[in-house]
Amino acid sequence: MFLWADEMNMKEIVIVDLFSGIGGFPMGFLLAGFRFIKHFFSEVEENGKTMYKLRFPGAIGLGDIKKIKWEELGSVDILTGGFPCQLPATELLGLKD
Repeated sequence: MFLWADEMNMKEIVIVDLFSGIGGFPMGFLLAGFRFIKHFFSEVEENGKTMYKLRFPGAIGLGDIKKIKWEELGSVDILTGGFPCQLPATELLGLKD
């Protein structure tokens, strides 16, 4: 079942996208009819950050998740978190692709 913005009586939201990659989660929310009052993201990979800012120019980069000052973000409606990309994750574990 899909939840559209109208069905949730919630069209404008504050979203925090962690391990954000190129922004699949917020893109899904936009396509479902949501609008962002504030849009934060946390990504450390340079290519991912560059693409994210191209897709979401108004998004506010938070940098490394370990350094986020959560109390400064205020109230958040949606918190998302992506899975690590397969290649970097396997490299971290020392595995071959």
